[in-house]
Amino acid sequence: MVTGTYVPDDAAIEADVVLEPVHGGVMASGHVRAGWVGSCRRCLEPVTGTLETEVRELYEPGSDETETYLLNGDQLDLEPLVRDAVLLGLPQAPLCEEGCRGLCATCGAELDQGPCGCPDP
Repeated sequence: MVTGTYVPDDAAIEADVVLEPVHGGVMASGHVRAGWVGSCRRCLEPVTGTLETEVRELYEPGSDETETYLLNGDQLDLEPLVRDAVLLGLPQAPLCEEGCRGLCATCGAELDQGPCGCPDP
């Protein structure tokens, strides 16, 4: 889990990637899609969504994997690319809805369900 959102273990992750030869390496370009779950940052209610992100990364022989991904002979592993794309694309502060009013700082009541009765600060 990263910052309150995560991709469930049983969730399908789709990677639609085109591989092209580039200067002794391979360029992987395409899209990654995954469903995620988390908690609203304001009211803590469960929230879900779909992450869709573009990828364009270079695989090179002899890579130390800090700048590019490793191309091992004629094989490349897309798992690190997909994992990195998903981790970087997860929302850091998801909301159940844009206008969520959150919880009362005094009593903890959910303000979207109505006023809580606490005096105004």
